[in-house]
Amino acid sequence: MDTALDRILPDLICPQTRQPLHLATDEELERVRVAVREKRLQNRGGNLIEGEPEAVLVREDGKGAYGVWNSIPVLIVEDGFEMP
Repeated sequence: MDTALDRILPDLICPQTRQPLHLATDEELERVRVAVREKRLQNRGGNLIEGEPEAVLVREDGKGAYGVWNSIPVLIVEDGFEMP
């Protein structure tokens, strides 16, 4: 299914490093969701991430990421997080 996220994904970049972003693989997404459930994932602003994202955009280097909630990618540096 073609979604709005699919259409804009090629144009999305990390606001911190300017690296391209890709949609997390199932394995990457599960790692993030487990870290959220175990309450061990904080955003760069130092806040615990409370809800599991429906998708994750991962930086090209695989180190940083941004969550997608309600089909909206949140590309704010402080809301991003390091990949678990």
